[in-house]
Amino acid sequence: MLVDRARSDGLQLTGEGGLLQQLTKRVLDSALEGEITDHVGYDKHDVTGRNSGNSRNGTRSKTGSRSSRNSATAASRTSSCSSATA
Repeated sequence: MLVDRARSDGLQLTGEGGLLQQLTKRVLDSALEGEITDHVGYDKHDVTGRNSGNSRNGTRSKTGSRSSRNSATAASRTSSCSSATA
């Protein structure tokens, strides 16, 4: 089990650098990557995006807060971005 392995390796489960923080970052990064792929219409490093006017322009650091704990993740950038409301 993941929790038992983390404990035996001396990894904290919560707090700064803990297992929960690491898992949360990976989930958020994966979700953001999927969202940007859906938005621009092509996968990362796909030649389809070259000179398309809606290119992936790297990432920038983004810090969010959840339950008074900060979590840093990389947010993707596009050259043509629109915001939609639900």
